[in-house]
Amino acid sequence: MSSIRSSNYVYLLQFSGKTLALVGAAATLLDAVATSTVSAATASAYLSAEIRSIPISMTLLTVLFLIALGVLALAGIKESASATAAVFVFHARFTFSISPMHRALTCLGLR
Repeated sequence: MSSIRSSNYVYLLQFSGKTLALVGAAATLLDAVATSTVSAATASAYLSAEIRSIPISMTLLTVLFLIALGVLALAGIKESASATAAVFVFHARFTFSISPMHRALTCLGLR
């Protein structure tokens, strides 16, 4: 089944009318925009806290994350397992290589 057939707009259009379907579609779009914005801001805050020597501001980093998410969406990647796995591997390697806990263990000679 295609994503257009199962969208909120089509469902609401079939069972409630055009006005409510448009409100539902607008709410879905606003939800997606708000979710991606919060995710990008959170990711840039996390990255800025972990790497204090990043030469760009958090605002610019957030915009760059949003552009990257937009490019991925335009390329057709939605919620694939390979994209999720790649993000997880990057995050795991990044976290364990430069995390404050790693630095503390290294300074104490425990690692």
